Amino acid sequence: MVYTKEYKKKIAFEYPCYICGTVLSKARQVLNHVNSTHGYDLPARPVGRRRPEDPKYTYVNNPQNRQDFEDSHFSCSSCWFHCPANDKKGLVHLAQHINKTHRPVNVDSSKNNNGQINGGQVDKITRYKTLPDHQAEDEEDELQGEEDEDMDDIKRDSKQIGISDVYQKLSELTAMFQNLFNGKDQNDNSDTDADKTGGEHASSSAEHHMQKAHT
Repeated sequence: MVYTKEYKKKIAFEYPCYICGTVLSKARQVLNHVNSTHGYDLPARPVGRRRPEDPKYTYVNNPQNRQDFEDSHFSCSSCWFHCPANDKKGLVHLAQHINKTHRPVNVDSSKNNNGQINGGQVDKITRYKTLPDHQAEDEEDELQGEEDEDMDDIKRDSKQIGISDVYQKLSELTAMFQNLFNGKDQNDNSDTDADKTGGEHASSSAEHHMQKAHT
């Protein structure tokens, strides 16, 4: 197949042990497995660096089903090397690369028969987790149901917000009218008290003048 700028093959990575073929989920897990199970120490990838882009491939991280990618590759846990997993010799190629490029250090010869077990003897992998061919129908229905529930919540919240706004406006109008009426009552009471006080003062003054004239 000729790869063009517009087309890149989608691949997903698997991380098998190059000695026994056990597939693990991360590169660091492979390094720990090789050390604890087979007695070899391997270098780790540089921290903080991403896999370089490839002109032929698009990398698919964390695929959910087999429809998310076109091919699977075995990835080296110590560098960015990878090779097709469908090839019967894929695991052998991975072991050859690791032994030649990274030169594993034998830290416990009791686990590898004094270095005699060093990869390349096994060409089959063991997967403890396999991806489904496609997304299950019940999962699709569940996702659709969750989307419908979210939409119902949004509509319900919108209605509640509209009703709350109406109640708030009514409360504000009621409070405004109450303030107006209370202010008017206070003014009327003030005028009445003033008239009453003025009348009492005028009556007292008239009585005083009458008493003075009589005298």
